[in-house]
Amino acid sequence: MGRALEAKPWNWVKKVVDSSKDSERVSAEELSYLVGIIYQTRGDTTAAALEVFVMASVLHPEAVSHAQQELDDVVGAERLPSFDDLPQLPYIDAFVKEVLRWRPIAPLGLPHSVTQDDEYMGYLMPKGATVLPNTWSLSHENEVFENAALFRPERWIENPNLPLDPFGFGRRICPGRHIALNSLNITVARLLWGYDIGHDTDSAGSRADSSKLRYFGLLAQPTHFKASFRVRGQERQSAIQREWKDSVKDTDEILDSIKAKLSSQSYQLLIFDEQI
Repeated sequence: MGRALEAKPWNWVKKVVDSSKDSERVSAEELSYLVGIIYQTRGDTTAAALEVFVMASVLHPEAVSHAQQELDDVVGAERLPSFDDLPQLPYIDAFVKEVLRWRPIAPLGLPHSVTQDDEYMGYLMPKGATVLPNTWSLSHENEVFENAALFRPERWIENPNLPLDPFGFGRRICPGRHIALNSLNITVARLLWGYDIGHDTDSAGSRADSSKLRYFGLLAQPTHFKASFRVRGQERQSAIQREWKDSVKDTDEILDSIKAKLSSQSYQLLIFDEQI
C-alpha cells in the first residue's frame, strides 16, 4: 500500500485513501485489506471462471457454434466485439451465466455467521456458528434447473429469472458481481469471436481429461489440460493485430485514463455502507 501511495500515476490505493480521509471508522489496516480484496477477488475468481469457460468450450462445441453464429450476425468479422455490442448478444450472456452455474468456482460459497440462534428443518444453528451455503447443490437443483447436469446456455434465455447463486446472497452478495459479469462477457465474446477453441494433444497424440476439477481452499478450477486456440480466418487475425497495435500499453497512461473516466462520471466510493 505504501508503494502504491508513492507511485507517480493515479491508482486505486490513492483513490481509496483520498475518499476515506473524512471517515474515522476506517483504519490504515482496513484500507489495506480493502484494496487487497479488490485485486485478489478480481484476479483469482475471474481467472478461475475463464478456465471453466475453456473447459466448457472444449467439451461443448455445439454451444460454441451457437455463440459464434450470434457474434457473426451482430459484430461481423472486421472488428472485435465492444461493450456496446453486449446488449445484442443474449447468448453470450447466457453462456457466461451457464459457465458460472455449471461449475461454480466456489462450490461451498463463502462463510456466513449466524447472528442469533436459529432453527432450520429441525436443526439448531446457534448464534456465532459458521454457515457455508452449498452453491454447487443449489446450482444443480433439478427442480430449478431442468437437467441441471447438462451445460445448456439456452436455459437462461428461456427463463431470465433463474437464480444466479455463485455470487452469494443477502447483504454479503458479491459487490463486484456486475463488474465481474461485464468483464467475463466481453472477454468471452472476444475469445469466441476470434478463436476456435478445441482439445490439444501431447507429443504422443493423446488428450488429457478436460472434465475434472481440482480444489484449493474454497475455490475449484479445472485440472490442467491443453487446449488449442486457432484464429477464425485471416480477416479476424488482421483485426486482432490491428487492435493490439493501436492499444495503449503504458501502465501509467492506462491508470491516468481510468482516473479521468471516473472523474467525468462523478464517481463516489462507498466503504462499509457509508458514503464518504
